[in-house]
Amino acid sequence: PKLLLKVAETLPTLRRKLAWQAIRRTAMLSALVGLSPLPLMDVIPLTLLQGNLVMTLSQIYGNKLSAKSMLELASTFGAGWMARLLFQELTKLAGMPGWVLSASVAASATLTIGFTALSWFETGVMPDKKEMEQQAQGLQQRIKDGLIRLGKSKPSKKRVTEELEKLLPETMPVVPAVPADPTVSDLQKSPPL
Repeated sequence: PKLLLKVAETLPTLRRKLAWQAIRRTAMLSALVGLSPLPLMDVIPLTLLQGNLVMTLSQIYGNKLSAKSMLELASTFGAGWMARLLFQELTKLAGMPGWVLSASVAASATLTIGFTALSWFETGVMPDKKEMEQQAQGLQQRIKDGLIRLGKSKPSKKRVTEELEKLLPETMPVVPAVPADPTVSDLQKSPPL
């Protein structure tokens, strides 16, 4: 991490690439944490992963997060994150293979948090909550569709990681600040992850 921050500080043109790699890596880890079969066992690890992601992105962009900034981020993610967390935990009890829903919700929530923080650090403007929710839903559907191909039985972490590597490209998809069509997020219109 220290080398990553030095590179970002020295070569600001690489910040977006470094940020995407941090977002991608954290989303993959979040999906793996989401594989936990027991409800609520992944809450603390996911919270720590996502919080660390925001801190890493702030450092990549040379921003020091103040208490006010942290509260602004927490309020932006708060209600939506709690609703997604509850849904994710309930999926472990019944329905479609719980591991698919749980892993896809964990990964998509992390991606959305990463994209939101990245956008905020780049522009200084917090993205619209509705846009963030649309983005999260589109990402979750795409990841869920990719993971469902692995079958009903929970696969190994290696197989899940391999599938996520296919779903999340090495280079960051284009994520403009304002979507062209306000009813559909640009991530939903971008090439498949």
